[in-house]
Amino acid sequence: MVIILIISYIILVILLVSNLLYSGQRPPKTLAWILVILFLPIIGILLYITFGVNRRRFKFFNIKASRKALKHLERANKFFADLENGESELLCTTPKSKALEAVNCHSSRFKATSGNDVQILYDGHETYEAIFEAMESAEKFIHVQYYIFEEGKTADRFASIFESKIKKGVQVRLMYDGLGSMTLDKKFIKRLRGMGVETQSYFPLYINRPFKWQINYRNHRKIVVVDGKVGFTGGMNISDKYIDNDSSELGRWHDHHVKIAGPSVWSLNTVFTIDWHFATGKEDVLDRKYFPKVNNIGPDIVQIVSSGPDSEYPAIEYQYLTMIHNAREYLYIINPYVIPDLSVLSALKVAAMSGVDVRILFPQKSDSKIVHWSMHSYFEELLSCGVQLYQFTSGFIHSKIMISDDEYASVGTANLDVRSFYQNSEINAVIYSTDKTVNLAEQFRTLLHNSSRLELETFKNLSFSKRFTYRACRILSPLL
Repeated sequence: MVIILIISYIILVILLVSNLLYSGQRPPKTLAWILVILFLPIIGILLYITFGVNRRRFKFFNIKASRKALKHLERANKFFADLENGESELLCTTPKSKALEAVNCHSSRFKATSGNDVQILYDGHETYEAIFEAMESAEKFIHVQYYIFEEGKTADRFASIFESKIKKGVQVRLMYDGLGSMTLDKKFIKRLRGMGVETQSYFPLYINRPFKWQINYRNHRKIVVVDGKVGFTGGMNISDKYIDNDSSELGRWHDHHVKIAGPSVWSLNTVFTIDWHFATGKEDVLDRKYFPKVNNIGPDIVQIVSSGPDSEYPAIEYQYLTMIHNAREYLYIINPYVIPDLSVLSALKVAAMSGVDVRILFPQKSDSKIVHWSMHSYFEELLSCGVQLYQFTSGFIHSKIMISDDEYASVGTANLDVRSFYQNSEINAVIYSTDKTVNLAEQFRTLLHNSSRLELETFKNLSFSKRFTYRACRILSPLL
């Protein structure tokens, strides 16, 4: 009996390793999973089945359905007509901006639009109040999508506005991620549905079906669209930890968001609509009434960049790489999870070595020890090439921002890691605006006053145990 079990186990290992090699995943990730399977008997197999299986091969993501939804929207609005016919003209005029716009346009399909009015939102109070004000002015519909929708004072305020607007005939849709919002009480959802809110969990995790849990391929986007004319996106979820110092052991969370009024809201709403259509299968959202004509109301050029497991290209990684490669004077980055793959790591090192002022700001404390240690494994390498690293010491900074050369800036949901590039559904707003970029750069430099700079000598003199821990966690970085 024991021999049969051993033989069965060996056959299973061979099948799983063969599946990994056949799946065509990136070599570092493939190698990492093979090591986990081989050196963690049984546990490694369970981890791979739960976290590592590429379910896209099993039609977990129906790319054709996503494209069908997009075609519906194209018929409802000719936004993509010029792009599809190859007749689109780029709006940006400087070489760097033009190159970035072209890459984003090709990889994410959304072209830049002019005539937008962009407002950078710097903290929880400011962001939530701006969203509440916009929702309270809604006349037709409100679309809300978050990775984490956490009960508390903020969620209750959302619910109160939802109820008030529904009574006035406004349609409200709320989508939340099944993993990120897994603690959301069913009673709260029932309460929302009782008001008339259309709610949808994205890949819900059912307690009675643990082997069907999908830990990868989560929807990490944060989107609010009001009447198709005003939209919001950025790094902030719905949680009281953005407004209350005592709600998190990491201290108050700091984040950046953007409010967009103008034509680029169409792109935000397109992303929401495709996600909603995919999650629900309902086509009522594919209607022209959700995409009204929006006049030019401001001076800003904005381009929405989205990517996910169903995307043809890793558009957000391409966006980040283009911004890094094009930087000539400075490149400022705020990101809580700096676990770059080889291409991004190399680009950052080359930029710094070429004389670009590269600075990265991240939280001193992390909400994940393994992530924290994995990040530290890259620091000596980055510091030795001239990259300046800063730890934010006044709470937990959760922003995902990249700013360059007083020319353009990106504010969004995507971390600087493999999960954001290849596994999660993410969204960034690229703002081609000198004044907005300058303001963000000034704010970045202000944040450095509440930060401590890391020195190369610290990492050259690490103890054996720390160096071993960091390097061990780095091996797992393709899986994080």
